[in-house]
Amino acid sequence: MNLNEGNYFSTEANRDYMSASQLKSFLTCPAQTIAELNGLYQHEETTALLVGSYVDAHFSGTLDQFRAAHPEIYNSRTGELKADYRQAEEVIQYLSNDRLLMAMLSGESQRIVTGEIAGVPFRGKLDGLLSAEQCQAIAEEWPEMAADLMMADGAIVDLKCIKDLEPVWVSGRGKVSVSDAWRWDLQLGIYQQLAGGNLPCFIVAVTKEKTPDKCLIRIPHYMMSAAVESVQELIPRFQAMKEGREEAPRCGKCDYCRKTKVIVGAVDADELEGVVM
Repeated sequence: MNLNEGNYFSTEANRDYMSASQLKSFLTCPAQTIAELNGLYQHEETTALLVGSYVDAHFSGTLDQFRAAHPEIYNSRTGELKADYRQAEEVIQYLSNDRLLMAMLSGESQRIVTGEIAGVPFRGKLDGLLSAEQCQAIAEEWPEMAADLMMADGAIVDLKCIKDLEPVWVSGRGKVSVSDAWRWDLQLGIYQQLAGGNLPCFIVAVTKEKTPDKCLIRIPHYMMSAAVESVQELIPRFQAMKEGREEAPRCGKCDYCRKTKVIVGAVDADELEGVVM
């Protein structure tokens, strides 16, 4: 199918194309991902996710549409924005006052890119795609950016609105950086391949704390290459699951697996840790 703004997030697009978010979902729990694709399960749209989407919508120029689609962000009695979204407005203002971050977010917004990775069709939607001219202008005004942007053909920029910048606890790995925990290296590595070049990639991160924090994060090429390479062999298997040629295993730990859990026998007490049913 030909992707556009209207059908990018459709069920048909999800089935026809893999994406960074879908791949990360497969890596977490294939069974839950297939259930979502088949309309048998839907993630809860939490306030935390909506706040992030609110900030994204502002910088992509779609805030009016977002507000119209989500009346729940308003207080039904007063008609005013609820506290979480008033905080989002403060986050937006906080970012807007930073000249470098605004320059990094000034590229083409929401560019749709497609291609193949490991023989599987992929799609991506770039928050920002800087032109070569924009990269040059940024490098000239901010000399510390010159090593990355001077003479670059362009740059990919993704906006992340997150809880905070502190390390995140990941089961089996302990505390890791927010970038590592949320696999930004994999996401940007996929975007880089789909954009058809070796463009430098950045994350503009802003936090939803009472007093927000912000950071411009460069994702090194070697990290993105290694991240994509680490899942190359898994991608065709996940595609086979999408097409029904291979069974999608359950992780046994996610909301979907708990919700659909069926007990068929007993487990010994000394086997409880890490048990998957």
